[in-house]
Amino acid sequence: MLELLHGMEPEILRLFKAQYSGTFSADLWSKYKEYESKNSGNKPLVRTLHALQEGLCVYCERKIYVTKSECREDELNRHVEHLLAKSTHPHLTLEYTNLALSCTCEGKRGTSTCGAKKAERLLPILPTEKHLHLFDLDMESGRLIPAFGVSNDDKQKVLECISLLNLNLSELCLRRLHIIENMKKILVAESVEWPVKQRLLQDYCTERTAYGQPFAHTLRHVLSIFLH
Repeated sequence: MLELLHGMEPEILRLFKAQYSGTFSADLWSKYKEYESKNSGNKPLVRTLHALQEGLCVYCERKIYVTKSECREDELNRHVEHLLAKSTHPHLTLEYTNLALSCTCEGKRGTSTCGAKKAERLLPILPTEKHLHLFDLDMESGRLIPAFGVSNDDKQKVLECISLLNLNLSELCLRRLHIIENMKKILVAESVEWPVKQRLLQDYCTERTAYGQPFAHTLRHVLSIFLH
């Protein structure tokens, strides 16, 4: 799960909030989307969130496609997520810090959604909170797990987040494990001298943690632990 620091809200959202004088009704979000569509054709809110999240889902850290030109139409998987649901926190419907992009695609192996999986339930840990130190990655299975030494309360929160968002879906674990196995292959290569191994591993890690690479956020965190 990404750790978000939103920064300045997009101008289109600020302008709508400034001119809107109605109440926080159930259709407020629809009114904003209609306003954005009429006044800007390139979906500035989506693009701002996409850049903030380095092109990854706020929950599972898979790649998010913004336009149909980037992918097949059935892979278009972006959705503006309200971290605190509109139904339970209507006053936060237009708050930029309550918004994120989540993945909502249905893969070949079945539904593997994030925002839809969470629905309107409240996550025990929000992406806007400092939480990276609470999560770890099992290098043998690719599963997300509570970090060693966290309190029982924090451990339970981590486990609830993983369960609610289906973050240990087999597809996700296999993709994380694939990256881990590639790193291990470099380390155990018998015919390669250690200085070469170091360079190859550094190059691979640099590539896998670059902007827009799936799970880059988690991998950076894991590598930072190993390097200290």
